Amino acid sequence: MSVVPTFPFGSLAVVTGAPLCLVDVGSGRGHTANDILTACPKLKDAAVVLQDLTRVIQNGQGLEVDPGRVKVQPYDFLLGRAASA
Repeated sequence: MSVVPTFPFGSLAVVTGAPLCLVDVGSGRGHTANDILTACPKLKDAAVVLQDLTRVIQNGQGLEVDPGRVKVQPYDFLLGRAASA
C-alpha cells in the first residue's frame, strides 16, 4: 500500500520554496521514496536519503530508487542513532 494518497507530497515543492530533502526512515529498499518521486514530478530536484538498518539497505544494493539519486544511511530508528553492522 502506497502512502502517496495520504499526503500531498507534490505540494512541498511549492510551499517551501527552498531545497527539499526527502528522508525515508525505515526505507527498506526505497519503494516508498520511489512511489513519492514517481507520483510527484515537482520533487525531481529534491535530495533523497534512505535510512534503515545496515543489513536491510546493504550499502545501496537492490534499491528501487536510482542509486545515483539517493544517499544511503545506515540508521537504527528504534535507537535513534546510526546503525552498526
